[in-house]
Amino acid sequence: MNPENNVIILQGKPKDRCSDIAKLENKHNGKLQVTFNDGMTYLYNQSSVAWYTTPKDIDLSKYYIYYNGEIVDNYLQVFNFDNIYYKFKFANGRYGTYLKKDLVFQKNCNEEDTVKSLLGYLKQVAIIVQDNDFLINQLESIDVKEGSILYKYATATAPTETKDVFDVIYPFGIYLEYEALAKLLEKLNDERVNDIRKKQEKLKAAVNIEMWDAHDGIYYSQDISMFKTDCSVKGVVLHSGMATHWHTVPLKIRFWGCFLPMYAGICTENQAERICNHLTENDDIFATYGIRTLARNEKMYSLEKSAGNPSNWLGAIWVIANYCVYKGLVRYNKIELANKLRSATLDLLSSSLTEYGDFFESYHPDTGAPFMHAGFLSHNLPIVDML
Repeated sequence: MNPENNVIILQGKPKDRCSDIAKLENKHNGKLQVTFNDGMTYLYNQSSVAWYTTPKDIDLSKYYIYYNGEIVDNYLQVFNFDNIYYKFKFANGRYGTYLKKDLVFQKNCNEEDTVKSLLGYLKQVAIIVQDNDFLINQLESIDVKEGSILYKYATATAPTETKDVFDVIYPFGIYLEYEALAKLLEKLNDERVNDIRKKQEKLKAAVNIEMWDAHDGIYYSQDISMFKTDCSVKGVVLHSGMATHWHTVPLKIRFWGCFLPMYAGICTENQAERICNHLTENDDIFATYGIRTLARNEKMYSLEKSAGNPSNWLGAIWVIANYCVYKGLVRYNKIELANKLRSATLDLLSSSLTEYGDFFESYHPDTGAPFMHAGFLSHNLPIVDML
């Protein structure tokens, strides 16, 4: 059988190599006989076999196609069988058959006028502000997908409101963005400030409800992929008896991000006091040269120098982490701890300049030895605000 003209489903599974099948025959007992090229024959109940023919050749070249979160690529043709199954012919000669409902299609919108105009503008800006082709090459490689934030920006489409405040990634940064926007709107006497303030308070409440651990006295990151499923097995809906009623599951790992609620001003004075206990009870977090990016007693803790990306955030000292914790301590008037962290950070960078004549990306928390990337400035520059 020509695999491009046939899709055969045997007991719920696609038989991608239809060329292995010589013929299908109905038998008198209601069975369907499948004969393979090697001469072997098998009988199946009619209900166990589905046969689709006469497909339509469709063009999906402008789409990204995903199956189970993985992109489907390197295909030459796609055949549509009754708008139920899509069969892909891949460059390596193999075929793959998928239920259309299991595929996710995302359009590449680079050729739309509004998107082309935006990318063209950004390229012009890149030419003005940069004397090499790196940024331009990055813009050339961007694929603007339908529904993405960049696409909505290009088409002046308002982003969809987050359905659940618990779905916010990096809530502390968003909280501070709300604060900055509210201050701007207040100066403009813009009544939209009231809506922004409400969102800010809603986010603050969500952080304190979901992320604060009253037992440990610290904020933990959360797994937010909690949802009620309608999946069923043999007719039994999995969550019909007792579905998840919680929004998040705590990831009880102490790292520098646990102190960001102080930086953002989200926690109460009492919560700040309890958070600071984690900095004073031992040196698992507060080391000689500042804040370990991961607590020393966490099993992932490592001071190995990475060979490249990703950089070491498993305990190494980063000045940006020191700075954020320092600002949080100042905000909550923890002056003694703030000064100790300030001094540790100044000593670290002063030694770096004295011994190596340069700043580095990150440092050993106990010795101050540099890890990698001499000449690294960006995350070190906040030291100016600590002088």
